[in-house]
Parts: sequence; structure tokens; C-alpha cells
Amino acid sequence: MDKDRERLLAATSDLTRRAEELFQRHTSEELLWKPAPDAWSMCQCLEHLTTSLQLYLAPLSAAVSGGGPSGEGPYRYGPVARLWIRLIKPGGPKLPAPRQMRPRGAGAARPGRAEAARPGGADAGGHGTLPPADPAATLDEFREAHARLAELIRSSQGLDLSRIRMRSPVIALLRLPLGAWFETCVEHGRRHMDQAERVAGRLASGEGDGGEDDPVHPAAAGTWDQRKASMASPVASGNSSNG
Repeated sequence: MDKDRERLLAATSDLTRRAEELFQRHTSEELLWKPAPDAWSMCQCLEHLTTSLQLYLAPLSAAVSGGGPSGEGPYRYGPVARLWIRLIKPGGPKLPAPRQMRPRGAGAARPGRAEAARPGGADAGGHGTLPPADPAATLDEFREAHARLAELIRSSQGLDLSRIRMRSPVIALLRLPLGAWFETCVEHGRRHMDQAERVAGRLASGEGDGGEDDPVHPAAAGTWDQRKASMASPVASGNSSNG
């Protein structure tokens, strides 16, 4: 396996490790805590990452299974792909989260059909009014999505990641090399994992209003109306009955 894929796999594994350690160190109540009304909780950061990655898994799978030119790394990408990765990676400019990638409680997220049909699942305007995500289930879904990403990176062995192109599932006009999309998934993950760890730092220091300082996808509006009131036990890796 070439070094580019080895690096991507190591980064994907590191994201899962960081998520597990973060959730093991905090109670469910702490994972749902937000430093400001317009900021995201640790749980929301991971929910956003999982929701975002799930949008990419199907087109990534189709691109890998479709085959194409063969080649091994190191890969070189064009200026548009390099610019996109710089925008997404940690330290990039503040960007609004696309509607379909927003976590619950972070604004006007579009509910699924089953959620909209459920009493109390969505308001008359179609805006999400769902309760906050369960932290244990959120971590399980995060693990599953990143395990699938790692599987696709391995399955792409032998393909030229710089010559096979894929269209964005969110921005129709954006068409980049397959490898640039793998890089996007990893760098986006690092960006929001950094954000979640900053929230943990604010919680530990007792800070309460840090929403405006957060450089990544602040919530558009709204707060969680149904925050869980008493969840005292830490979310241990693999020990949840909600998985």
C-alpha cells in the first residue's frame, strides 16, 4: 500500500481514537453541553461529522467500485482540489454548514420522512424539533461511518486517486479527484474533532460564552428544547445498550 493511503488510514483511525477518548472522559450531560447558544456541543460536532460523511460514502463507493485508471501514490491534485482541501482543513475560514449536514438543534435541519411523520418530529415549517442525539448512539454511528471510509480507502488500492473523478453530493458543480475527496473527509474530521476538544476545554475551565470564537460552522439559530436532564454515567466505548 502506498504512503498516501497509509496516511489516510492512520488519520481515519486517529479520528476514531480521539472520539472514543473524548466520549469516555465525559458524561452524557457534559457531551450535550454547549458553551453558548450559537455554538455546538461535543456530541453535535460528532453528529455533524457522521451526517456529512454518510452523504459521501455512497458516491465514494460507486467511484471505487467503478474502477478506472491504475496508479500508485504519491498523488498530485490540481489547484481547485488543493484550494478546496485548504478551505476544509483545520484553520480554514469559517464556513456555514450545509442544511443537510447540520446536527439536531443547530437550526433548520431537514427531518427525514419517518421523523417528520412522528408526532413532534418537525414543526409546521419543516424545521427540526427533534430531541438531542443520544451520545452513545452518536459515537457508534461515528465509528461505523469511519470504519466504512477506511474500508473504501483500502478497496481503492491500485486505482489512480488523482485521475478518477467524483462529483460532490452537496455542491453539484464541484467535481474533484477521488483522492481529494478522501482528503476532504479526513481533514473535515480533524477540523471538527479539534472543535469538539475545544468545547471540552471550555467545559473544564468553566467558560460559558465562547460561541463567537468558534471558527467552524456555528449553529445558525436555536437551542435544543429537550436537553436530557440527568445523564450521569460516562459514555463508555462499546458498553451502551443503545448501540
